Amino acid sequence: AIDTSHFHLFGRTFYLITVFELGGRLNLLARVFLRENIPAVVEVLEKFVQAFPGIGVVVIDRGTPYLNEDVKSLLENNGQVRLVCPPATPTAKAACERHFRTLKKVLRPAIEKVFPQDPNWEPEQIAKVLEMGIAVFQELYRQIPQEGSTGSRRPRGPQNSIP
Repeated sequence: AIDTSHFHLFGRTFYLITVFELGGRLNLLARVFLRENIPAVVEVLEKFVQAFPGIGVVVIDRGTPYLNEDVKSLLENNGQVRLVCPPATPTAKAACERHFRTLKKVLRPAIEKVFPQDPNWEPEQIAKVLEMGIAVFQELYRQIPQEGSTGSRRPRGPQNSIP
């Protein structure tokens, strides 16, 4: 699935465009933009289809940057089926929405610890800092304890995988 969420930092708004693996709730690819638009979505999707050529179905939002001929052609030309979420159904992408909420909850305090006040950088520089923070989050996410089917909380990762 691919989705967008906004993130406010230092009085500016940034757009997180992220590709998720819905079954495992993993953030596969994320980029930060100053605006959500068709070229931004296409850029992320192009990186996605190069990095993950075997994925056959892509769940997308109904937003304008997702419902256009560029996105449709890109996915069709790479053999992916485009599954558009029904209107007004956030549960269709519940894993995405939950991931954004978790990411924002962690990202803001981490960045505010490193930068207790606005560094007065250009927005593009702050976007790069956000991308670095997201990359660290992606690496650490598997170590966050997850509720298991038995109710126990244990870290996810290779040590807990079933052979």
